[in-house]
Amino acid sequence: MKKINLLLAGLFAASIASAQVQLSLSLLPDGKTYQVSMLPETTWESPMNTTGSVQVVVAVPGSEPFFAEKLESKIQGVTWLDETYVESPVGAAGWQFISFTIKEMGTKSIPFEAGNETPLFTFQSKKGDCSEGILLLDNNDPMVKAVVKNKFNITQNITVLGMRGNAFAGVAKSSVDCPGQHISLPETLIGKVKSSPVPAVTYVDFSWVNGEGLQALELQVCNDMGQIIKQHRLNTNAGAQTFHYEMGDMAQGIYSATFIANGKQQETLRLMVTK
Repeated sequence: MKKINLLLAGLFAASIASAQVQLSLSLLPDGKTYQVSMLPETTWESPMNTTGSVQVVVAVPGSEPFFAEKLESKIQGVTWLDETYVESPVGAAGWQFISFTIKEMGTKSIPFEAGNETPLFTFQSKKGDCSEGILLLDNNDPMVKAVVKNKFNITQNITVLGMRGNAFAGVAKSSVDCPGQHISLPETLIGKVKSSPVPAVTYVDFSWVNGEGLQALELQVCNDMGQIIKQHRLNTNAGAQTFHYEMGDMAQGIYSATFIANGKQQETLRLMVTK
């Protein structure tokens, strides 16, 4: 009997270790409403679906403050809050982090069904439009680790009884693309700023779109202390642009790349360099 019990305990522990949940970020068809969903890899029935706490952290690049509004839960019986905002912490200069948590601790209202994507909540920017570069980060992301090291908890966390701890397994879809018309606004000089690969080793390719009225465009690359280590003047012609940036001499770490248009509009990207 003892051997059988040990075997059952081992199987139960193995099922717990492999049962995890991924998070996903998407933009709804209206072009301004964000939705956070989860994709479980296993099914937990009551009471194993008892959820002690959930924290979903959204990262937003740039110095302009981002405030969430029209926060709406997609699960009956669950209330979402956005009470914690962390702006430009050490290790993530030029980034903001919004922490979304649930009010009801120990809830059994959240369904965990293997292979079924479940919307958790939606929200919008107080500005009322789509913000470029908003994303979910994995807990192993170097920037997350750097911020956590400096006493700010910006990790993704889904504490479920069936997992006996944090069930978060990773990010299935981390970012969204804003509608093309976003860059046609008169006050927008550049838009659709992106970089790849992530992480980078010896180079990074930037892509973006220049709007009308652009007279000066500069790229500043800074280390995690905010010190400028490289500066480049970029093409100001209207339309889609690319820039190949060699970084073979840069040490492993977190950097920021800021595009400065006409000395005022700034778009900041996070760069991860690995060796």
